[in-house]
Amino acid sequence: HPTVVTGVVSAVGQRVESAAGHALHGMIQTDGPTAPGAAGGPLVDATGAVIGISTDVADGPALSFGYATPIDLAHRVAEQILRTGHMDRGWLGIECEDLPAAQAREMGVPGGAVVRLVAAGSPAATAGLHANDVITEIDDQPLTSASALVVALLDHHAGDRVAIVYWHLGQRIERTVSLAAHP
Repeated sequence: HPTVVTGVVSAVGQRVESAAGHALHGMIQTDGPTAPGAAGGPLVDATGAVIGISTDVADGPALSFGYATPIDLAHRVAEQILRTGHMDRGWLGIECEDLPAAQAREMGVPGGAVVRLVAAGSPAATAGLHANDVITEIDDQPLTSASALVVALLDHHAGDRVAIVYWHLGQRIERTVSLAAHP
């Protein structure tokens, strides 16, 4: 049966675990949870314009909310899959998490991504990134979160060069990195 849920967008740019067990970035959070089996339906605004595609999330506190992939991101992915048959995204080769707000204030930045792991031989390793470095900009755009970094990288492909700013042991470093194909 078709279902309709009303609610309010309570946050944007959220990171949440999917029901399949991988991280989803840049998500729209609503105060109405997605009904079981309703993933893939539209999230519409008050004018009826589709602003997102609803998504299933993993068990836990996230089930109290609904989550949707922003429609512009869904369009980019769909267009690429239709054009090439697969999702081609550039790979930096890191695992990261959000920079805590207090540390961002200390650094004088709006946010960023704390590097937790650098894959051996990855573009990040070649650029000199290490665990605990903080990435604060990509292509002259300040980052507010780890999700913002992931979403920004979705606009790039293997072979693209991106400018990053990161902090290593209190020193601001600028590098241009050539992204690789995701392994």
